[in-house]
Amino acid sequence: MKKTRDYYDDDSRDARSFLVKVCDYGVAILLLAGLFYSTFLDVQGRFKPSNAEIVAARQAKIASEHAKLEAPVTIVE
Repeated sequence: MKKTRDYYDDDSRDARSFLVKVCDYGVAILLLAGLFYSTFLDVQGRFKPSNAEIVAARQAKIASEHAKLEAPVTIVE
């Protein structure tokens, strides 16, 4: 019985060409890489701060730096 890749049931798997094996494994690796990358992006997006939080953190940093500059300087001898 002929299969879709031009080899027969009685042929061993070793008879398949090297290129077909490489393509099969390459497709499987690309699918797994896509799955892992998609999961990574989902996790990264879940813990990424919103724009409002980023702006608030920047303003707090600027305010603290400004407060440090305006603090009275005491000279200890």
